[in-house]
Amino acid sequence: MAHDINRRQAIWRLGATTAGLIGGSRLHAANGLPRRPEDLEQFAERVRQVPAEQALTFVAEEIGQGTSWQELLAAVFLAGSRDIRPKPHGILHTVMMVESTFQLGAAAATPRDAWQLALFNLQDFKTAQRRDIREHNNFSMQPIAVDQTVTAAAAKKEFVAAMDGFDATRAEQAVVQLLPHVSHTEFFELFRRFAVRCYAFLGHKMIYATQMEGVLQRIDWQYAEAPLRSLVVASLVNRDTKSFDRVRKLAHTLPAQWLKQAGGDGQALFDELRTSKPEHAATVVIQHIKGGLDTSRAWDAIVRFGSLIFQRRPGRRAADGRTSLLPVHALTVPNAMRTSFLQSRDEQTKSLLLLQAASWTVSLRDDLTSIINLSMKAKQRIRARQEPESLGDAFARSSPSALRALLQRNEDDLAKACTRLRASLVRTGSEHHQHKYAAAMFEEAGRVEESLRPTIIAAAVDYLANHQDRETEWHRKADIMLAKALNR
Repeated sequence: MAHDINRRQAIWRLGATTAGLIGGSRLHAANGLPRRPEDLEQFAERVRQVPAEQALTFVAEEIGQGTSWQELLAAVFLAGSRDIRPKPHGILHTVMMVESTFQLGAAAATPRDAWQLALFNLQDFKTAQRRDIREHNNFSMQPIAVDQTVTAAAAKKEFVAAMDGFDATRAEQAVVQLLPHVSHTEFFELFRRFAVRCYAFLGHKMIYATQMEGVLQRIDWQYAEAPLRSLVVASLVNRDTKSFDRVRKLAHTLPAQWLKQAGGDGQALFDELRTSKPEHAATVVIQHIKGGLDTSRAWDAIVRFGSLIFQRRPGRRAADGRTSLLPVHALTVPNAMRTSFLQSRDEQTKSLLLLQAASWTVSLRDDLTSIINLSMKAKQRIRARQEPESLGDAFARSSPSALRALLQRNEDDLAKACTRLRASLVRTGSEHHQHKYAAAMFEEAGRVEESLRPTIIAAAVDYLANHQDRETEWHRKADIMLAKALNR
């Protein structure tokens, strides 16, 4: 929907650009790719082989030779795709977070902060390698030869058949034969319906697909084979398509012009989703769209609901483990689906993404209630000092409600709050879910209607900037190295 850019929105957009809420540029388009393809491949191999204890020395030497933090991320992405056993959760997060790190790095306050984020991703990759050796007998992707006689039509038919059959071995072979015949846009338009069909692992398959799509936009399609082989195999681990089977039957009931209508209020949809059952969520969305609700407001309602689930998590800090980790996905899953919705050009795919996003987010609420005793009931809070006097006061409390109250009173503090959250993540971030969540949260804060931005941003304060968290040892070591390497 088109909106007039008034003074308040103009302030937001200026601040959001500085704070990185409006998406960062792609590496390939914005900065070029200084390394020749063979050089990036060799760099990725060196990243794969360097021992964890030598990683900072290795990067210092690379900085001295002109390597950028974007190139380091590209190398981690390629090395991780080849060296980490494909599966849609656990150690694969080291690849699954690369697009998030690109986004956060592009919006970092300083080049040093961008390097810190990339170095965290490198450290996470080294941790994943150790786990892969221990748990999966040191997986390494093996070559698959391309059959030059396979036509484009035959390659596509075989790939679709393998994916439909949940046959991972066959699908991995098929995607190698398909790649010479498709572009980035063509492949992901085809693949989205396979990513959106399966809820197994709390929606991680959709997150992985969207992250892969983003990184391959940034680097180059010529590097696609290993990442897409990893994606295809991961997307076929386990199977949960009950929601997809329901949604496919409902999607055709959307009104003819559902993508073009504008207007409506997402509050009612948000209220109904809070109490809906997973099997009814898609129907609820369809009813509201039939009533005139546009898709941007529908997405806002789903994202707002996901953010509320996250805010109700039992654990507040990353150090609290699963009770703070798992609820992250109530925002990162709908964020991935909304991103894919905006990229897609196919109306049917868009309908599946929107309706599945509602169904999956409600399912996440129920699953988290069972797995970690999440409760959607708001906790009773002491009313004293409810209204913070300043941004510093709100952050000192690590209170989402206090920060939200401040941001609702003063929109000038929105960008400042984002800057604080980013700075804290760089210094104290200790777990890759924080980075995935941060990138999704900032992206959605830049998408939702203006009145919802304080709610989305404030929910992050005790997860990304908790007053109990301290600067990590890795950050201190990396900062010492960067101070020397960047000032040579």
